[in-house]
Amino acid sequence: PSSGGVWSELCAAEGPVLHDVQAGNDQALPAWLGEVGIEVIFPLRTPDRFLGILGLSPPRGRSLFSSSDIGLLENVAASLALAVSHALTLGDLRSLNLLLEERVEERTAELTHANRRLPEQHADQARVEEELRIAKEQAEAAVSSKTRFLAASSHDLLQPVNAAKLLNRGERPLQPLDHRGKARARGRVDQRG
Repeated sequence: PSSGGVWSELCAAEGPVLHDVQAGNDQALPAWLGEVGIEVIFPLRTPDRFLGILGLSPPRGRSLFSSSDIGLLENVAASLALAVSHALTLGDLRSLNLLLEERVEERTAELTHANRRLPEQHADQARVEEELRIAKEQAEAAVSSKTRFLAASSHDLLQPVNAAKLLNRGERPLQPLDHRGKARARGRVDQRG
């Protein structure tokens, strides 16, 4: 069928479009409809979309549809449109369900992979923590050793300085010891001795 105004009118039609060859009303529909014997076309629509058309030939032995036939066929067309709409909606729901299932499977696979890596990560973390503990103990031992070394070095360096201070404190300069002074010094050393 050719596109154009006729199909736009069919899509917008609220009720049946009749093709009455006897009354000369065949201008509204494409010529091929008359050739295949279509007398009435019902637009299949829901409130939110146009789904297609239902074209019918007259019943056998009759040349036209009666008004009661048209009323019944309108109800059939409305029911058919609703069924087609539900089928399309069901198809959409199935597609969405498949998409959701794929996403769930992907996410489950990601989580399973992450869960498998957890013990590995835990072991790595425990190893790093142990290395840090050992490094801290070594650093503390080094600081303690440094402190002892500095204390000993300080003592060794200050000892001669303190001795020199003691020697300089005397009010009188040191005199060489005479014979009696030498004997007293020897005696004191022997007593402590």
